Amino acid sequence: YKVIVHGVPTTFDPDAGGAIEGLVRQNAYLAPSPHDNVYNMHWISKRSSAALQEEGKAHSSLVIIFDEPEYANLAITNRIALNGRLLRTQKFHSFPTQCFNCHRFGHLARHCRRPTVCGRCAGAHVTSAC
Repeated sequence: YKVIVHGVPTTFDPDAGGAIEGLVRQNAYLAPSPHDNVYNMHWISKRSSAALQEEGKAHSSLVIIFDEPEYANLAITNRIALNGRLLRTQKFHSFPTQCFNCHRFGHLARHCRRPTVCGRCAGAHVTSAC
């Protein structure tokens, strides 16, 4: 159950040891057992904190993955506190996987065995040739 947290300082490192425990400690409704509630977390861009800082980003959005829907709903209702700031949260809606070879959903082009279809005219050629 995924929740997106907006405005997280890029100085926060979700990959650091103890990051989940630190987040749970600041949000009492997620206790008593951090790893029973928060499964994982990562930047929405899948980049590292250092890479985001190198790009000049001071803040970014963080995806938190909960094991149980109740805790995801609590995070949405109560928001997430981090380093003394209350941050905006919402349900994370991921986009469906789409193949850019046949333009069907549910798989990627690198695994596609169907004939190539143009995304613009549906002809039997790559979209860039249209």
